[in-house]
Amino acid sequence: FRRVLFRSTQLRARVSSLLRAAALTGESLKAVTDAVTKMLLACAADPVCQWILAAHPGAQSEASWTGVGDSGSRLRTLRADRVFRAGPAPLDSSSSDYLWVIDYKTGSVAPGALLLASERALYAPQLLAYGRALRALHGPETKLRLGLYYAAIPALDSWDPDRE
Repeated sequence: FRRVLFRSTQLRARVSSLLRAAALTGESLKAVTDAVTKMLLACAADPVCQWILAAHPGAQSEASWTGVGDSGSRLRTLRADRVFRAGPAPLDSSSSDYLWVIDYKTGSVAPGALLLASERALYAPQLLAYGRALRALHGPETKLRLGLYYAAIPALDSWDPDRE
């Protein structure tokens, strides 16, 4: 318990320092520090978040690719929050057959099937663009899994883009 409290105190101090460097002060600094610290501690305790951030074959954070967009008329840069190889389902690290593309969402949302469906509808085109870029790089038969990780809940909404 002491170790967790010590880590929590250290984390809170680091978060506060970073936010002060971004010019937050007063009540805003306190409120945002509380929210970010709480979110980070929840993520650290979440097995799915631990799996997403674990060492995986081909793992990259903030992976980016630049190329000609779908229209073929201009350059476009795509940047995915996390890309790695793992098995076909969340928490499955028994193989590296699937290329996972995860986008983090940090907004404060309440869990629920309707919310997740509306968020997926909003962000699926972006994740599908990442998938197209990865298949252009790794081959059209590349097996993909796409996901939105909600740090504030914490929860992962993942899907097979070839089945939807």
